[in-house]
Amino acid sequence: MATETELKLQCTPEGLEQLLQHPRLAGIAPRRQWLRNTYYDTPEQALQQARMALRLRRTECGVVQTLKTAGEEHGGLSRRGEWEWALNEEQPDTDALRDVGLSGLTPDLLDRLEPAFTTDFHRTTWHVTFDDIDIELAFDQGTIQAGGNATDICEIELELKTGHSARQGEQALLGLARTLTDTLACRPANASKAARAARLAKRQWPQAEPDATAHARLDAVIAGLDAYADSGEQRHYDAACQAARALANDSDPAIAVPAESLTLALTEGQWLSTTASGPALALIERLYMG
Repeated sequence: MATETELKLQCTPEGLEQLLQHPRLAGIAPRRQWLRNTYYDTPEQALQQARMALRLRRTECGVVQTLKTAGEEHGGLSRRGEWEWALNEEQPDTDALRDVGLSGLTPDLLDRLEPAFTTDFHRTTWHVTFDDIDIELAFDQGTIQAGGNATDICEIELELKTGHSARQGEQALLGLARTLTDTLACRPANASKAARAARLAKRQWPQAEPDATAHARLDAVIAGLDAYADSGEQRHYDAACQAARALANDSDPAIAVPAESLTLALTEGQWLSTTASGPALALIERLYMG
């Protein structure tokens, strides 16, 4: 098992061209590929309820099966367990999954796996060294198809690729993100492609209800914008604004000041912009790195 650590940013379609022209990536040749992914689950979405995801990915090198387990997702940062297997055909290898030894992967569950949704996207990747830590920067653009519904994929994933302490790695991810977002319109996002698809299939997005902690309020901002991006329902945007305003009333100036800037950006409808990304990343740094 490996531990996947990444920072996710939702961005605009112009993001690819902005990255190709960004001075931080000058001289680094990107790799481009088309990825078709089929996710499997039981009819009642048992894997999703257990916060697991099972994916079969078709690449030019063959088929790769990936299992991801429940982890931590806060402030756009996520850490979770990950297993991968090379396959000879586009069918889940249930024997390999059974050998993982996770209690939730019962024989009954594995026997009832079926295709649940697909994601198809172009991926452009750069391998970047930041503070002596190797990071894969991926720009994904395409679609999610789930339950007869569709939504766009337009996101950046910054993933750690070498050994490091958790703190050092996450600081490097955040540092690279802050370098890029000086000119890149984006925002931190928590929802994985699998989580987005599960909600899209049912057209149900939970309303964020944060407690009184600053950490929960920041996650409520991100969750509200995640839901708004896919549903278009104003109530989710309003919930994000409410959580941002609560953060702006924090007694810690290092939280209140960037939260005020974020609140202003959201109030002006600039939720996916350089205006919003800077203060949002400053809040992540204060709350999760401070």
